[in-house]
Amino acid sequence: MDAERMKITQKQLRRIIKEEISRLVERSPEAQRRLNDRLHGPDNEYGDESPADYRARKAQRTRNERQADYYGRENPYGDESPADYRARKASETRRARAKAALKAAAESEEGLSESNMSGITAELTDPDVTEEQVSAAWPEGVMVDGVNVYQVFYEGPGVGEAWQYLQRSGYSEGQESYLGYSPSSGTFYMGFDAWEDYEDEYGGIQPGDEMSGVVMELGDNGTAIDIVVEMPGSMYPAGLRELKRMVPDIIDVRLD
Repeated sequence: MDAERMKITQKQLRRIIKEEISRLVERSPEAQRRLNDRLHGPDNEYGDESPADYRARKAQRTRNERQADYYGRENPYGDESPADYRARKASETRRARAKAALKAAAESEEGLSESNMSGITAELTDPDVTEEQVSAAWPEGVMVDGVNVYQVFYEGPGVGEAWQYLQRSGYSEGQESYLGYSPSSGTFYMGFDAWEDYEDEYGGIQPGDEMSGVVMELGDNGTAIDIVVEMPGSMYPAGLRELKRMVPDIIDVRLD
């Protein structure tokens, strides 16, 4: 009786083999392509997609083109769904903005470094220091207790630690845009324009579309302590305005 139960029909065997092949090809587009070549010939139209994925993509393109024809315009989505297209374009826009901002910041720092050849310095713990003096001395001449601020926060662990903390808090994309110092508490604050992640319908984590101004509290050695401001919009003006409300004596060390 047990032997009878263990018999496998040809239909069941084909299903088991098909499932095993599917599991294998899911791990490798190249394996999928080789399987397609074997099943459909060397000129197969599926490439490295499964036939089901290929048909779904082609069907999406057809739907997009029909809808575009209905409204009398070209199909902007290609073979993506409108939602996937918008998500991809938003992500590309954010990355382009981040790259442009980083490039501008690097050029600004280079220019400021060259302008600081006169040896101007500003000590943040000096009760008489002004934001104008700090701006003129940035980046090479701004000190806290005799230590170069730029080296601690931008060449040392500061930005990296703050960004890792933000990622653990649910922000996968963003850019640093501000550094401030509170003389009364001896605390530094670093600001970011960041996009909070969200969970999609499949349980995956995706970058959100809404920017927030996020401020991290940092120790004077660059150690990330905590997020103290999260404001919808961006660091300028919403995030900075809220930070100045919370910390009235803050000195703007670096403005993006």
